[in-house]
Amino acid sequence: MNPQYALARVRLIQYFEKKEYNKVSEECWYILNKILLDRLSYDEEKKNIGYRFYTNLWKALIEHHKYEEA
Repeated sequence: MNPQYALARVRLIQYFEKKEYNKVSEECWYILNKILLDRLSYDEEKKNIGYRFYTNLWKALIEHHKYEEA
């Protein structure tokens, strides 16, 4: 994974362990918005990163009982 996103992954793990799902959501949206701004130049790495962060976001929303948003 691109080192640029490694710290975000570490924070996500920490937030999940502490059950801080709002922070997980915020972190995921932050990263996804940075990646999605440049959709036209999507490569395989960006697709994989996007998939990982969307999956984490979905899990956090479910855990936080935000089913409509998930």
